[in-house]
Amino acid sequence: MTENDFEKIGQDILEVIQKSKNILLHLHPSPDPDSVGSALVMAEVLKGLGKEVVIIAGDSPLPMSLSFLPNFNWIKDEGWTDLDLNDFDLLIAQDSGSLEMVSREINIKENSDLKIVVIDHHATNTLYGDINLVVEAPATTQVLFKLISLWGVEISQTIAVNMFVGLYADTGGFKYDYTQPETLAIAGQLIAKNHEALKTVRTMQMQNTPKSLDYKMLAYKNINICAGGRAAVSAISFGDLEDKKINTEDTESVSLGNDLLSVAQWQVIATLVEKKSGEIKVSLRSKNGELYNVAEIAQIFGGGGHKAAAGAKLEVSLEEALEKVIMAIENIF
Repeated sequence: MTENDFEKIGQDILEVIQKSKNILLHLHPSPDPDSVGSALVMAEVLKGLGKEVVIIAGDSPLPMSLSFLPNFNWIKDEGWTDLDLNDFDLLIAQDSGSLEMVSREINIKENSDLKIVVIDHHATNTLYGDINLVVEAPATTQVLFKLISLWGVEISQTIAVNMFVGLYADTGGFKYDYTQPETLAIAGQLIAKNHEALKTVRTMQMQNTPKSLDYKMLAYKNINICAGGRAAVSAISFGDLEDKKINTEDTESVSLGNDLLSVAQWQVIATLVEKKSGEIKVSLRSKNGELYNVAEIAQIFGGGGHKAAAGAKLEVSLEEALEKVIMAIENIF
């Protein structure tokens, strides 16, 4: 996207916001720090523009491991079916590459006439909005930094924290190969605005529970090596989660893919977690997205993401999901 395109779309979004009164924001299913951070940043900007704003948790429970973030209490523990979508003028869908990443419970377009603005950083975005601002960047919070700067909005201390957390998490602590020079420059500006952003990241990294360690042990115990030793796939069953009494809170702060990717020989990692019986969350990571583009794997299963980090959902048995993912990895890599 050219600078001119960015500026034009950015101004179009601002005009739609100015014409709207009640605006809806959401977290995507299984929300991560970029999803939460982006929602809180946009909510603060919109409130500053005099708009009525509602943020809902959406399909998943509130991610309480991120409850330390400033203004987290703005997020309502409500799903899509708890709302009357006719109460809103506008939905701003952020960090969601498709309608399914807005909600897997309902089809927003079929259930409302809401105008939709999409702000995202995934190259695989399906451009489902009435206005789509999709920039291939490491995090949606990076796109928002540029967008609200275009609007002339000042970065507050709370915005700085929520942006920094999103940037830090989606770049794996600024170590993923799609981290840009601009990302580090923005991070520096955010820290200069509020040095507490660094403390917040440390807090984020210390949210494990004792059961989180059981979750990691299950992942390590159920590893399947494939693609000539270049890839590893870990599969955790719903039954094992139940047996160990591991709940969503225990898994929120754990990045299994990053842990497994620390093994020198493994270039590609897939983690399959059966959060519900017959519903498999697939997370894919690559050491080098140019050599091993895991978004290609995710797209086979209707998902998407980045070359080095992608995901999908499968509604099959864990055994079938494991077989399908291993076959896809071996066919492509």
